[in-house]
Amino acid sequence: MPRRPFFDSRATPHPLASLLQSIRLTGDLARFRRRDYVYAAGWDGESPFTPVYQRLRDDPLWTTRALDSRHNLMRDVPDDLLEILLEAVQPG
Repeated sequence: MPRRPFFDSRATPHPLASLLQSIRLTGDLARFRRRDYVYAAGWDGESPFTPVYQRLRDDPLWTTRALDSRHNLMRDVPDDLLEILLEAVQPG
């Protein structure tokens, strides 16, 4: 597949299995201090991640944030993403 013009020239293709393979978490999920989901809300057209965001934003166990960005948060909204990451590592 040809490289998309909006990606960094150093980018490599994303492994297909990472989009198709389910993750199964085992053990006590309470060991995680917090659960964060960052939603890129600026997609052109319908985002495949909207249903996940809608489900998690109503779940009190999750902290969700919607950023006005396309998929590449590090490029489009680096300050917002940095704020979220710093929040996530702060002692609870």
